[in-house]
Amino acid sequence: MSIRKFARHDLAVLARSGTGRLLVGLAVASVLGAVGAGLAMSNGPLTDEFLMFTIWLVPGIAVPFVATLTAAVSISSARDSGRLRLLFGTPITRLDVFAGTLLSRTVATLVAVAVGVAIGAVAVVALPIASFGNVVRAVAFLFLASVTYTAVGVAISALATTRVRAIGAAIGFFVASALWPHLVRTFGPTSDFGPAEPTAAETLTSVVGTLSPFGAFSQAATTERAIYAVAVTHPLLSTSTMVVVLLCWTLVPVLVAYRSFASTDL
Repeated sequence: MSIRKFARHDLAVLARSGTGRLLVGLAVASVLGAVGAGLAMSNGPLTDEFLMFTIWLVPGIAVPFVATLTAAVSISSARDSGRLRLLFGTPITRLDVFAGTLLSRTVATLVAVAVGVAIGAVAVVALPIASFGNVVRAVAFLFLASVTYTAVGVAISALATTRVRAIGAAIGFFVASALWPHLVRTFGPTSDFGPAEPTAAETLTSVVGTLSPFGAFSQAATTERAIYAVAVTHPLLSTSTMVVVLLCWTLVPVLVAYRSFASTDL
């Protein structure tokens, strides 16, 4: 069986189990919730800045969290139940299982976010909003962050020996990732740069805070007046750098996990 065939099989399993519908429903509900929250916070006509913030706050947290959990139980459940050992008694290879699962879970996440964004866009177009530039950036990073957390979830699933451990590791990773920028700011030189030019130590604090997937997403998908975002005073705080951080979190865990998965005695 090829990677593509296994991915199609896994997508069919997702559809039958309801996990795919859960992802789509969550994405739609959270994006519409973001639109409603943005409208409420704007206290008048919807502004792109508030909508950008609520996209980060609602679907930006909900979708990656659920994507991580659902991906974390993909391979680990089959391993826990013994189905994985049976699969390897057929022509299916470990690469087929790992890459096929990664592909199917990524497609499922992207489709869910796309449906949510499409329905949310209908609601936004019906509302008076001056600019879409900030919103487009937030949505683009919502896609990227969701893929990143999905990849980490699959990596956790391949490394975990049981389903329960995979779920625990996935929750632990997401919480640590989300708390990272807050912890860095709390224990860094300062958490409020004010109007003055930040010092080198303050800039370093901001850079370190963006090294988790959630920190990078927060810096790129919100304006500098948001909770975890600061003004781009150094190239390491730029949007392009945040893309690199998220791509590293997408690729490195996958490569490390596959190397272990390919050599582990199941």
